[in-house]
Amino acid sequence: MANGNHPSIDVFPINGHGDIGPTRSIVGATTTLGRVIGVAVDAKWIYVTDEITQSINVFPINGANNIAPTRSIHGAATTLSAPHHIAVDASWIYVTDPNSQSIDVFPIDGANNIPPTRSIRGANTMLAHPYGIAVNDDGAVGGSATAVPTLSEWALLLLVGLTGLFGMVAKQRVNWSARP
Repeated sequence: MANGNHPSIDVFPINGHGDIGPTRSIVGATTTLGRVIGVAVDAKWIYVTDEITQSINVFPINGANNIAPTRSIHGAATTLSAPHHIAVDASWIYVTDPNSQSIDVFPIDGANNIPPTRSIRGANTMLAHPYGIAVNDDGAVGGSATAVPTLSEWALLLLVGLTGLFGMVAKQRVNWSARP
C-alpha cells in the first residue's frame, strides 16, 4: 500500500484479508503527522514516531479522523533526530534512533521537550543504525527480539508515510471491547 501524500495511522481488522480498507484512520493536518515510522499500543494509547517532526506522538486507542495528538515528546532536549521504531511497557517508551545510534527511554506519560530518562548509546553498545525494538514482560530491551503475546485479541496497525509504507506491522494486545 502506498499513500505518499497522506501520512496516516490506519487500523485494519486482525482477520482482514484481501482488498479491504481500514476500519478507521487518524489522518489530516491536525494530527501533525509527517513521516510516521514506528507504532506501539497499550490498552489506552497509540504511540507513533515521526521522523520529519522528530517526535513521539500519542493518540487515544480509539482515535479516528483529523485529531491532534493527546501529547507529544519533541524538542531539542529529547535528543531525537530520527526516531524510528518504538515499544512500550507499563512505565516506559523505548525508541530507536538510527541517526544517533541509540535507544532512548522516556516516561510513559512524558510530554513536551523532555530529555530521555536514560539512553543506550556509545561505542560499547555496538549499535549501528538500530531499527526494530521489543520489550519483554521483564523490561528487557532487545533490538531484534519479538514478544510473545498473551492475550487473544490483537490490533493490526499499518503506518503510511510520505513516500509509501514506512511503518512496520505491529501486533499488540488491545482490549477492543472498550471500542465505542
